[in-house]
Amino acid sequence: MPRIRRDEADVQSLVQLMETSWLNPFNAEQGDLVSLSTATTAPPEVAKDLLGAYRIGEDAYQAFKEERLETDTPTIQFHDTMTKTKLRTFTNIRMKPRSQGHAKEAILKADRNLFGQMILVAENRKLKMSDVLAHPLGPLPWALASGDGSLHKTNKAALARELERNVSPAEVIPEPSATIIDGMSLVQKLKGNDNTFSQLAGTALSHVVHEGAKSRRIDDVFDVYKETSIKDAERANRSAGTGIHFKNIQPGHNIQQWRKLLGSSSNKAKSHQFLVEEWKKPQHREKLEGKELYVTCEQLCFKITKEQWEEAPELKSSQEEADTRLLLHALHAAESGYKSVIITAEDTDVMVLCLGMCHKIPSTVSRSAGRRTGQDSWIFTTLSRTLGGSVCDSLIGMHALQAVIPSGIRWPGKMTTLKQ
Repeated sequence: MPRIRRDEADVQSLVQLMETSWLNPFNAEQGDLVSLSTATTAPPEVAKDLLGAYRIGEDAYQAFKEERLETDTPTIQFHDTMTKTKLRTFTNIRMKPRSQGHAKEAILKADRNLFGQMILVAENRKLKMSDVLAHPLGPLPWALASGDGSLHKTNKAALARELERNVSPAEVIPEPSATIIDGMSLVQKLKGNDNTFSQLAGTALSHVVHEGAKSRRIDDVFDVYKETSIKDAERANRSAGTGIHFKNIQPGHNIQQWRKLLGSSSNKAKSHQFLVEEWKKPQHREKLEGKELYVTCEQLCFKITKEQWEEAPELKSSQEEADTRLLLHALHAAESGYKSVIITAEDTDVMVLCLGMCHKIPSTVSRSAGRRTGQDSWIFTTLSRTLGGSVCDSLIGMHALQAVIPSGIRWPGKMTTLKQ
């Protein structure tokens, strides 16, 4: 009898695993075509070929039989070359497109003979050179792009290094404090390969608690990935280009290529949603002990404690960038009675925004330098007083004007502009 119970428990465990953690291959209501081995969802064009493979094969067979075998005078000989159907499968999702012939994307280069040709045309047609030279001499406007066709950008890190020279590490951070984390930056640091998504969620929460070990409140702020965004072109350049997209993330699914998974904006959004849903569960809330965790998910924000979780409607926001949404959470923490707010984000954009807006936050705003510099935290409020109000007010405009995202104009470098 005990053996029967053990066997039945093993069977039920397997059934539960398939129904809750895996996709059920016998479920007729499953709308999408999903690979059982990789959990990759087939795009519409691939799903169309896979589902229609039998019909397409039958049509090809009938055409072969009628054109080559059943006709007295066949138009196509039996041994003539056959045209492949080239149906797409899950393998094609991972293939990178290759352009050939006229479709090949060649690197844009300026033609050194173009200037001479323009002079000859101007002389023959009696054009004014001032009017001719008013147009770009190359295939691209050099104020917006480099010679290889990529958008021109200035070095943001140079501005951060210069500003950091004007401040000393903070000796004391007022208590109680709140720590605000750039969620995507933390996720990028995780090593997800050979872990399940459930294990990854536990590891991520441990990292969050570690970052805010000295604070009673921790805010984890994620980006919002909209279908139509001004950042679409930039995200396409950063994308890994694998074409692998997850429709549903299951806790028991094993991660094989974590970096490639993060190359897709849709995968990032789904991974953020999964992390938040996992952190709401009692087994993960135990790690918070006496801390409060505010975590964003799309436009919503949730407050999670050891005992319960609830929505925080006052922190609902339509801001797409976590860089700006961090300031909303900093202001909320300051108004909630926290004497200091520690921003954990190794990003120049966040640094500039905090310097420009810290005077509107009624608490000490500081930055955790993290592993990048090896220094202790330093205070934005102190640096703001050192630089002066006029400089801090102009930093945001200068930084945005000098080609942050998605494109820019070839102005003098950030260092030159700052010193002027």
